[in-house]
Amino acid sequence: MIIVTKAAFLETYKRKYRGLAALDKYSWFPLKASPELSWIVACLQSDGHVSIKHGLIHFTSKYLSEVNNFRGVVEKLFPGINCTIRRSNQTDTFECLITNQPFARLMYLCGVTVGNKTIQSYGIPAWIQNGSRLLQKSFLQGLFECEGYVKIRRERIVISFSQAKSIDLKENLILYLESIKRLLLRFNIKTSNVTKNWIRPYKNRVCLALEINGSAKSPVSVLNFLAKIDLHGWKKEKLIYGITKIMPQKAPVDLFWESSVVERLSRKQEAGSSNLPWGSKISKIF
Repeated sequence: MIIVTKAAFLETYKRKYRGLAALDKYSWFPLKASPELSWIVACLQSDGHVSIKHGLIHFTSKYLSEVNNFRGVVEKLFPGINCTIRRSNQTDTFECLITNQPFARLMYLCGVTVGNKTIQSYGIPAWIQNGSRLLQKSFLQGLFECEGYVKIRRERIVISFSQAKSIDLKENLILYLESIKRLLLRFNIKTSNVTKNWIRPYKNRVCLALEINGSAKSPVSVLNFLAKIDLHGWKKEKLIYGITKIMPQKAPVDLFWESSVVERLSRKQEAGSSNLPWGSKISKIF
């Protein structure tokens, strides 16, 4: 499936010769749909920012591993794109910066929102919404890796996804989350209804969320999420740990080996020698 053609790209320029000059270094077209591209779009639509005016793309995370992962996928899929990693001392986060106006235009054509996403309406790009399950899986994976969270609450596992938007665009945010809910249902993953996470009238912001709940009596959706969507990094580690502790009778056998590794890391965290952001509280829950 072709997502962007050279002709469509050139139409983003008032003067086509500038577009042609910009493409001298790259051979992107025709740009076809791929799981990697779907994942990049999800990351930028969540924790990214695109400015065509300034030719700037940046992806932000608290964790260096996530930023490095983003850089690796972008540089592999788009040869010639150079990413710079830096740390923000003010917000204690890491950023992957790309200064490339042609690439910013390309991401816009792929469906990434340009500018401040909290004050704009948007949805899932049609090529992903109507695409293959592999494209949809990669998109969901990117969303939950960026703005998802895994929580362990006594005898329950909660995988949540939330986004904030201007209060005036609350209905659009509900529609967006409902479309994500429908995508998850295609993988036999049931979620809660859209719930209010917080509302801050003084900032004109509302945050809404979806939750995937799992317990020993109702493990299907959480197990399907791990098997069919999956995550990377510490969120996956926490999910594996929770599944083997809360629903051991339902967990695949190979998870117990992975969980034993995670549990050892958790004990190291308590001793002050691990970087897992969640490990220090695990032993107190069970």
